[in-house]
Amino acid sequence: MEKEKKKGTAGMVVAGAILLLLYSGILYAAAASSGASADCTLAPELRLEKDSIITAEGRIATVKMYVKGAQPVSCGSQVYGVDFTNGYDGKEFSLGLQGISGRNTFALSSGETHEFVGVLSPIPSTTAGDYTLQITAYNDEDHWKQVSQNIAVEVKPHSDADTYWKTPLEIGWNLIPYEAGSAAYGCDAITEAYRYSPSKKDYVEMKRFGPVFQQSDGKDTPPNERFSALFVFSRERCAIESRVAADKFLDAQVQLLGGQLLSVPPAWHGAAAESITSLCEKQGAGKVEMKKWNADSQRWENVAGADELKNGETLKAKPAKQCVLDLGQEF
Repeated sequence: MEKEKKKGTAGMVVAGAILLLLYSGILYAAAASSGASADCTLAPELRLEKDSIITAEGRIATVKMYVKGAQPVSCGSQVYGVDFTNGYDGKEFSLGLQGISGRNTFALSSGETHEFVGVLSPIPSTTAGDYTLQITAYNDEDHWKQVSQNIAVEVKPHSDADTYWKTPLEIGWNLIPYEAGSAAYGCDAITEAYRYSPSKKDYVEMKRFGPVFQQSDGKDTPPNERFSALFVFSRERCAIESRVAADKFLDAQVQLLGGQLLSVPPAWHGAAAESITSLCEKQGAGKVEMKKWNADSQRWENVAGADELKNGETLKAKPAKQCVLDLGQEF
């Protein structure tokens, strides 16, 4: 009888131990389950195409960046962000992401990777030397969950042969010189612009990504329209600066069509307007109507034949027929 009682007690102890283990397992599973959501808020993985760049004052450089979702598969899609930071030497550069305006956030599945192109350019008067820029990727739910990578930038002096354009802007609509692919600095609040496209016979919207203006449709500017001009609307008085490499003007030509906007190249500086119009007339293009935009009065004004053209001045030229001009030709 005593032995049977001891056996019963032992059985109860074993059963109790088993129940305790099961209960502990349930608590552990519950704890793991409750912690799963926290584990989803992780920093993404960030990789750069290169860790160093060589460029020059006023020139544009790019770097590819790759952001990868690092969350467990069970977490599903997560929202991340990536951008240049203001740390280190960011204030010495104009920075942006190609094709993206404003804050850049995007969804990634676990293991999925998105590629972005960072656009950077040393602002005018940046001293030649070595600089450091920082790129940071983060989890949008918790910005403290972030990872950063640095990129070294060696800045060389600008070339004395560069063309320098600086245009003071009035409040309202302004016309500024434009060479597709060159950097533009200043008046950072101006993020959109328009250029007239003779081939489309309409204005094309331009977006500003850091130091560059690009067509909002993502298409390249046609070669004949690379040296046109941009209409920008400014809510304050400021100035936009550009440096254009001398070789951009070599063998560069424009075909004047209806209402072509035109940035006066350095070779034409000091030439009389009639030098241009007479060249078109010799090509059988007929009379050329030439005007320039007055930002103070917000209207077009006629350009007289004796008026001297100025480097970086912007014009609207409209011949009766097509006329081809060489931007490197001196008058």
